[in-house]
Amino acid sequence: GKNPAGDAAAPADKTVTNGCPVSMVTGEELLTLTDGTLDGILPFEWTRLYRTSAVDIDCGLGFGWSHSLAHRLVVAGDSVVWTDHENRITEFPLPTVSRPAITNSLAEAAIYLGSSPDELVLAQDARFYHFRDGALTAISDAYDNRLQVLRGYSGRVERLDNGIGRSLFLR
Repeated sequence: GKNPAGDAAAPADKTVTNGCPVSMVTGEELLTLTDGTLDGILPFEWTRLYRTSAVDIDCGLGFGWSHSLAHRLVVAGDSVVWTDHENRITEFPLPTVSRPAITNSLAEAAIYLGSSPDELVLAQDARFYHFRDGALTAISDAYDNRLQVLRGYSGRVERLDNGIGRSLFLR
């Protein structure tokens, strides 16, 4: 994917920093903080990331910050633009009935049509990210263990629910 400045950018945990919080490739500053976890069959870490190339973007935590539920999709014509939890941007052709699954080997991700007509599913790192109208609605694994993303009236993420009595509440 690319960072918001348009530079090719690896995930934060794979970015060469030589012990500093600065990418040796793009020169941007990166700060990753893990604030909480939701244990269970499908564990989840609530992580925030500050990226200087994203200073014009606010995903709900302030400008420059993103978080582990900040994935979003934008459909534009025949393509889909995925912005991941680190504000990295990857473009895919829009899946269709005749071409229901599309792989982007550089991003190590695939996107395909979901089980309902308005659902798109993005697969990466053994996780499946489910989207409706561009918003992340659930995260699942290959065994269909699922975390439901619940939003308030404003569209802001309020809770992540594992369906068996455990939730991560976000304020």
